[in-house]
Amino acid sequence: MSSLRGLNPPGGFIASIVMLVLAALAMACGRRGGDDRFGGLPDFPYPPHYVDSLKGYEGLRARCLDLGPRNDERTFLCLHGEPTWGYLYRRMIPVMTQSGARVIAPDFFGFGRADKPV
Repeated sequence: MSSLRGLNPPGGFIASIVMLVLAALAMACGRRGGDDRFGGLPDFPYPPHYVDSLKGYEGLRARCLDLGPRNDERTFLCLHGEPTWGYLYRRMIPVMTQSGARVIAPDFFGFGRADKPV
């Protein structure tokens, strides 16, 4: 988890970093997991938001949680490791958003609600 103070201009610096990380982990094809497998997760009421417009990775879909005000000075970029996904931050997300900060937590390809490249 990182606090990137002052690095969130309107051009979307944080979103660009997330897209680069996701693109670096992507492969040419993948399997899509069903959203029904993720229903009713405890302490994780966040609806999925998908990114499927990564140039060069057409057909792959990544999930990225983006909560809080986009114009806040503070952004927490929550990057999971292996074998976890964004659910790892379920207890931290409310604390960070209640402080008024923006929280971005992507699921890397192959993990969580993101497509599973084969």
